[in-house]
Amino acid sequence: MSNNKSCRLASKLASDACERGLSFTEWFSMRLHLLMCRSCRNCEEEIRLLHDVLTLIRKDHGMFEVDLPKKDRELIRDALRDIAKE
Repeated sequence: MSNNKSCRLASKLASDACERGLSFTEWFSMRLHLLMCRSCRNCEEEIRLLHDVLTLIRKDHGMFEVDLPKKDRELIRDALRDIAKE
């Protein structure tokens, strides 16, 4: 994946798509970019595969979401926001 803004957005949207439904505009923007960028297509496939594997592991082993302390959740949230701003 390239380090340009549209590639970063496409990879973020691919990750977001695993957790929530994308708006039509988000979905269309990501799909349009993926048509033109092979690196991001590969990244999107890997993100989807990783999500599917982790989902299976959780189901097979009875694992659920981890209940992190509020302080830790906030640290992770802030770090992810900082990365998204880059």
